[in-house]
Amino acid sequence: MKKSNENILIKGFLHELSPEEESLFQQLLEEKPEAIQTLHQWEKVVLRLRGFEGSLRSGGLLVSTLERINRLEALKQLQFQRYKLIRNISFSTAAALLLLLLYVVLQENALNLNGLLGIAGLKSDDFTNLLANY
Repeated sequence: MKKSNENILIKGFLHELSPEEESLFQQLLEEKPEAIQTLHQWEKVVLRLRGFEGSLRSGGLLVSTLERINRLEALKQLQFQRYKLIRNISFSTAAALLLLLLYVVLQENALNLNGLLGIAGLKSDDFTNLLANY
């Protein structure tokens, strides 16, 4: 379709024709059946867009999408903060356990299970006294 015919078709669709353009518009519709099809397609597009326009204005699609994005961002930040907290606690716990192990090894001058449990210096009489008191 020629550019001038397309411009007349657009003006006709928007109802912005002068009287002389109106006759050209009618002539175009009579001579070119694809012009009528184009107008029908444009009408379908406009009707679909009008349906979306109401939902966008009333806080439908746009607002709900933005709210979802904000919630996902907040959840992502919360999960990252939890990860950092758990990581810091884990490193601190590992360091404390390593220091405790080092202390036991230095006190006992050996690395054995009794020393780790703190029962290296106990005798069998100590166990009986310990159990009798409880």
